Amino acid sequence: MSIRILYLWVSVLLSISFGYTSDITLESIHEEELTRNLKGKIEYALLNYKEKIQSKTSPRCKTFAEAHALTLIALKSSMESAFFLPKTALTPRIKSTLEDLKKDYEISPSFSIQSDQLMRLLNSIPHTKKMRKRLGVARDTAKVFEDTLSYINTIFKSKFLGYSEEAYAKAAQVYIALLQWRENSCKTPGHMELNTFYKEEFINNVLKSIDRTGGINFVLFVCPPVNFSSLNSENPEEYFLVSARESLLSKHVPHLETLVEEFLSPTQVPVTFLLAIGDSDEDDYIWPALGRPTGLIEEKLNHRRIKLASNIATYISQYLPSAKIAIHSLHGNGGKNADKKIYEEISLNYREYFSDSDIDTEATRMLQLWAKGSYYGGLPSPTDETLSKIIAAKFGAYAVHGIIARKLAPFSFLCQTEFPPKLRTDMLNAGIKCQKDEEFSVVYLLGDKGKSKGQVIRNPSA
Repeated sequence: MSIRILYLWVSVLLSISFGYTSDITLESIHEEELTRNLKGKIEYALLNYKEKIQSKTSPRCKTFAEAHALTLIALKSSMESAFFLPKTALTPRIKSTLEDLKKDYEISPSFSIQSDQLMRLLNSIPHTKKMRKRLGVARDTAKVFEDTLSYINTIFKSKFLGYSEEAYAKAAQVYIALLQWRENSCKTPGHMELNTFYKEEFINNVLKSIDRTGGINFVLFVCPPVNFSSLNSENPEEYFLVSARESLLSKHVPHLETLVEEFLSPTQVPVTFLLAIGDSDEDDYIWPALGRPTGLIEEKLNHRRIKLASNIATYISQYLPSAKIAIHSLHGNGGKNADKKIYEEISLNYREYFSDSDIDTEATRMLQLWAKGSYYGGLPSPTDETLSKIIAAKFGAYAVHGIIARKLAPFSFLCQTEFPPKLRTDMLNAGIKCQKDEEFSVVYLLGDKGKSKGQVIRNPSA
């Protein structure tokens, strides 16, 4: 039996068998205390694994899920060793009882109950001290892990009703993995504060994603690589680059690898990523303000968009082998025209949806992107009036992009890599909110760079 099947199956089974009986709920515990309490329990479980299970054959583990899986393997191995005691040394009664236990185990393994029964039986068999010790250590360590999962299950079940036992069990595993990722990867207070995993809506969306799809799902927006200086060449469509290694995604890959392969993959809960390529940005909010460059042939551009999507699929799959990857082009899904009503509502009335501070922040960010050597380097610098048009159109376009992603990947989390992170999330959620639909819960892969220095804002609120 593979580690994957063993871990998923036993985790569901033992969450019931070991039955943590705490009456703690989200009403009786402050939300942030949930993460603090769990942090202590996670650390205690890992310490138990390190001191009692870890050896030359059982490697060092960084994650709760991996240590739990290896502990279950140790428990399974200990039980199976006991089933094959030399029969000549056993009395007929003990031999019969052992055979019955072995049959029950083969038909329907229940590590918690059967390990206790096996321990009681071994206590009556001489010369099994080492075997009893090995079984007892593995059983007790497994219970530490299962008590932690049961603690979370108890809270989840009391607050979020109507999900299956499997969904609660998988959600507990994913939630621990996300908390461990947050603890290990969020290096600044600001980054920690962005990832509010203790919020009720976030937890409920973890349960909902697993219950409806069987796994945890993410949407990641990818900025295509560009070189706008090529617009003046004989082949202006070559401004749109097709190499994934030249995209901003390449800078995010190490962080994605850590989240998925190091923390989520060991839970054995399926992970899906939908990558939405922002290949409609120029058509959506740059060309309408600056004017579309002459000589651009749409057919050639489409060919390059398709090639980039294919290259990104190949590239990202190398780094996230355990995840299911889907690639979608925003241009291919209509861009801002996918929902003209929402686009017009947000772009014409963006001041009603975003604060002056948000608008100033976006103006600053856009000017940064026009700096020499930056993303829009090679394009004419916008006037104040043009910048205002771009910002209005961008707010509207992002609102539609969020709607597109929500339809393509319902029950998904937004994996946010853009800056400023909170504003980008609000922009993507604006159209969804306008439709009174469920907004994205977010995993902020990167922290906030903070306010950049030395940037001159030219009448950004005009």
